[in-house]
Amino acid sequence: MTSKATATYDGRIVARILPPNACNAAFDLHHDIRGPRMDPTLLKAGAGYLAHRASVPITQSTDAAVGASLIGTEYSSEQNWTTLDVYVYPQSARGGMDTTGSSGESSSVVAATATHIHMQRHSSETLEKTLARMGLSLFKKLSESTKHCHKRTRAYKARNTQLSCNATIWKVDPESGVPTTPWDCQSLTNYDAWSEARYTPLAIQISLVDVELSEMDGSSSVPQTLTFAVESCPPTVTTVRTFSDWESYLYPSVPIVVQTETMYKSDQCMVDWYVNGQLLQSNSHSYTPTEADLGKSVAILVTPIRKGQHDGAGCQEAYQFSTLVQPLPENLILSLRPKWIAPRCDRSSGEASDAPLRIMTYNVLADQNAFDFGVSGKVAHSYAEYLTPQVLKRERRLPLILHEILAHQADVVCLQEVDEYVYETLFKSALRYAGYDGFFTSKENEGSREGCATFWLTTRFDPVPESNKKSHLIRDMFPFESKTDDQEWTALNDIAGLLGKRRDLRYIVAAKLGHILHLVPLQVKGDTKTIWVANTHLFYHPDASHIRLMQMYLICRELSESLKTKDGGIVLCGDMNSSLTNSPGKLLIDRIVPKNFRNLRTDLNGFRWSRQWRQPDSPNAFDDDFPSLSLPDSFPILRSALSETPAFTHFIGGLERGFRGTLDHILVSPDLIPLKSGPMPSMRDVTRDTAMPSERIPSDHVSLICEVDMTKMSSSR
Repeated sequence: MTSKATATYDGRIVARILPPNACNAAFDLHHDIRGPRMDPTLLKAGAGYLAHRASVPITQSTDAAVGASLIGTEYSSEQNWTTLDVYVYPQSARGGMDTTGSSGESSSVVAATATHIHMQRHSSETLEKTLARMGLSLFKKLSESTKHCHKRTRAYKARNTQLSCNATIWKVDPESGVPTTPWDCQSLTNYDAWSEARYTPLAIQISLVDVELSEMDGSSSVPQTLTFAVESCPPTVTTVRTFSDWESYLYPSVPIVVQTETMYKSDQCMVDWYVNGQLLQSNSHSYTPTEADLGKSVAILVTPIRKGQHDGAGCQEAYQFSTLVQPLPENLILSLRPKWIAPRCDRSSGEASDAPLRIMTYNVLADQNAFDFGVSGKVAHSYAEYLTPQVLKRERRLPLILHEILAHQADVVCLQEVDEYVYETLFKSALRYAGYDGFFTSKENEGSREGCATFWLTTRFDPVPESNKKSHLIRDMFPFESKTDDQEWTALNDIAGLLGKRRDLRYIVAAKLGHILHLVPLQVKGDTKTIWVANTHLFYHPDASHIRLMQMYLICRELSESLKTKDGGIVLCGDMNSSLTNSPGKLLIDRIVPKNFRNLRTDLNGFRWSRQWRQPDSPNAFDDDFPSLSLPDSFPILRSALSETPAFTHFIGGLERGFRGTLDHILVSPDLIPLKSGPMPSMRDVTRDTAMPSERIPSDHVSLICEVDMTKMSSSR
């Protein structure tokens, strides 16, 4: 090689052979990165693709088998695309490079600032054609970025330039980093050439000259030669996701979590956290702001790493959150429960198996229910009269709910009305970092993307296999086909008969309702006791008590079937959309609901999903009785775990036209002894802000928290 064969590079070419699922020219490698990017060098000197690299290019592996494994199973180049990112370092960073002509004047296309071009080429295209296209793009980009070249650039754009582009590919000595051996490979396809580069260090020289343009303004036609280090399929960040796409409100004591994904065998993604540009936490996907961070910006530096092969240098990405850290608003519920948010003394020296079990249930108000997304920017009618969209927006409200959940330090957390997006980007990650395991299931109602999420503290319970995280679709429990021969749950036959007689009812429960039941057995760590945790959310409609009663009956039967597989206590949590004195609650507490109890008959005959079930000449097309339902003696007695029945757990609309009810419950079997429960707000507390939700209460339901004694439980079989 000539004098250009130095170990100092003018830039780098990063080639990425795209996976089979990205077989189109429009594929965006960073399609799942929506955040506000920033220059990584603002956080760490030398970070990012445009920063000047060390003289020796980082190699993947000298083992061809290892190199081939980076993109997984080999696949035909006829089906692939290759992305090429060409980075030219700033002029000041190009040590040892000859950029002058014979007259000593600067060559015309040397940029003072870093330059980047992006290309996407078919993998079957020859390398020669790709490099020629690369040279043309480089010449144009560098010409446009040179301040004194405006005249030349206009001339370049005004005509069909015959650009002379010569490219030479060199194999690089792995030890010295010096290009030593020319490699005649331009006839190879992109796929073959860049595949070779995965395990063979390469350098590419591109010489650009435009004699015509030089003659136009009288300058010498000195070639501009740039030498690039080549990296093929380096560790690459493809996903950086956080709640609400970086626009979430940031509060002290509320954890921020980011999720990352990489490609090309990146074993690890290191996330460093910066506050006002200062590194405060390293190698963690989660950071919790403090009071000292108030008024400051938060940013992250993401480094993908391939252990033993690539340290991620030069591959970093940086992102900054859109909002500054702001003071945590007052939470009325937490202000009423100072003893519940104080550090738990039973956690100071590890979790004892006889420590009280702390249980929380909370309907968090799904974002899709807080807003009417059918009309842009319109707030749901229930809250529009006294709340602004700013108070209800998920970026503000959901971090406050997360803070409330974590502040209670519960061992078991049952949530309802959880948006699927909120679970995936906020609750799941934040609670995992707080020591919880859990799972989520969305309702299967048409248009619904919210459901139940159940979590438990991993320091209190043994690991739970995925197969034990059960999610049951309640409508699948209904006896649609025929009567059963179950000798214990005899009311199943009455329900089957009713469904057979009433096509309207059958249509509603089979086609319209997608409510779910979570059921998971938790074995106490260091003990053999098992607790069956059930979490559900029943049908909401005020005129559908008959449907809620059937749903609850079937839930109890499912619990009974689970107890046959493993003995244990029962914790039943959820939004029942009913008090314990109405039909579903009466079934649990009194174990029997008489025929046509309260409004069962009226609701059975009057509730309609659509007009097709109503006769034109009569407001009620049916005149049926609702049968008596009772629990068998084998099913455990359940009781409320709360010290006293709350006056309400749900209150919307205000005093004059509002609705309030005790809809949320925690019930336990006799072997779990209720000890205490968290204080509840009064009507005076809530109506100070008209109703719920409000600036001080982030949901339209109040969270319930209680503790029960497990020492009376017997060991599980």
